[in-house]
Amino acid sequence: MAVLERILCLSACLWIGAAYPQDKGQAELDAAFVAARKVAQPGPTEVKLADQAILRLPAGQIFIPVPQAATVLTAMGNRPGEGLLGLVFPADDGGWFVVARRVNAGFVKDDDAKNWDAKELLENLKSGTESMNKERRARGIGEVEISGWLEPPAYDAGTHRLVWSIASHEKGGSGRGVNYNTYALGREGYISLNLVTGQAQFEKFRP
Repeated sequence: MAVLERILCLSACLWIGAAYPQDKGQAELDAAFVAARKVAQPGPTEVKLADQAILRLPAGQIFIPVPQAATVLTAMGNRPGEGLLGLVFPADDGGWFVVARRVNAGFVKDDDAKNWDAKELLENLKSGTESMNKERRARGIGEVEISGWLEPPAYDAGTHRLVWSIASHEKGGSGRGVNYNTYALGREGYISLNLVTGQAQFEKFRP
């Protein structure tokens, strides 16, 4: 399987929806956050992300490491997936979070990154989200559906970063979410930072 095909598959499997649990899952979510706060690292600080990068966490934000980060994601109705490094939240619970993970996808050449297959990635994301919805239904958590691109994949060769964002919505509900992804490409794979927030707040929190 080619490098880009592996990344497309991983992106689908690691999709993070923006819907939150309904009453049935609230106790699980509350317990997950209680455990997470006990190990949370407040900014300003530097967080080592595996042996690949340093996250310079500013004041007003907190970093939740694994395994507590995986427990929080599960309680929110998401699969933690492989390579999870942790979560970033605002210290004031202000309507967004970031998922950090490492993906050992191998070296991606600039030419390959520039020609990222947006259509294939979108189809993989939709397929992966529908697969996760089966688990959401079983746990009484609202299902999500991908609406389409807000920004199709775009590669900056100067910074070796690939950026894309996608819109989602709750099935049968009013919630509208955004996943804003930044991939920092390296020689052995990439670090993924995925901002999850509401569409109404996206431009506010995007910086």
